[in-house]
Amino acid sequence: MNRFKKWCRTWGQPVGFISIIVYLNVYGYVFSDRMRVGDEVSSWLALGFVVQFFMLGGLWAWIMRRMGWTLPKSVKQTHS
Repeated sequence: MNRFKKWCRTWGQPVGFISIIVYLNVYGYVFSDRMRVGDEVSSWLALGFVVQFFMLGGLWAWIMRRMGWTLPKSVKQTHS
């Protein structure tokens, strides 16, 4: 278990972030044609994408705080 915690502290942030991005891109790609149809199902698929986007973003922010992760110093300097 200690090995997993050590791995999670070092690689959890990039792997988790990239996983969320890949998941949302795959969802959008797989259902993009269906979301353009304009019927009730397409509205639910689009709403599902938006809900997942904000829920995963909020969950990721909470996990980052809980784990004590921060942005690299170079990224902070580019946005100040």
